[in-house]
Amino acid sequence: MRLTDISLDWALPSAVALVGVAVAVAVFLRGRRAAAAEDGTRPGDTWERSEERRRRKEAVYGSASYVLLFCCAAVAAALSFHGLVGFGRQNLNLSGGWEYLVPFGLDGAAMFCSVLAVREASHGLSLIHIS
Repeated sequence: MRLTDISLDWALPSAVALVGVAVAVAVFLRGRRAAAAEDGTRPGDTWERSEERRRRKEAVYGSASYVLLFCCAAVAAALSFHGLVGFGRQNLNLSGGWEYLVPFGLDGAAMFCSVLAVREASHGLSLIHIS
């Protein structure tokens, strides 16, 4: 076995996971520094300023959580894409580029449904209406 015989299928998911971990660590450390600096409240601070700081902090954490969610979803999508292309080739006997429509169709529909569910949940609505 030579070094060139090793498959590099794991490289992209590993790189995405590594970037996600780096972003999480950076956000965590930034939050700790901000919390340490915020412990000493200044006498001239008003309620509006503290509220604005809280909103900014929530926006940063919300953005970081969406970045991490995207990284995790990208790893899962890459793995699913690889498996569904193989499924299209072996089980559906697709070739000539048609096998790539299988993951786009199935994963695309799943992502669309999950985005709808997250939007409805974030607005406090339910997708299931029982009467």
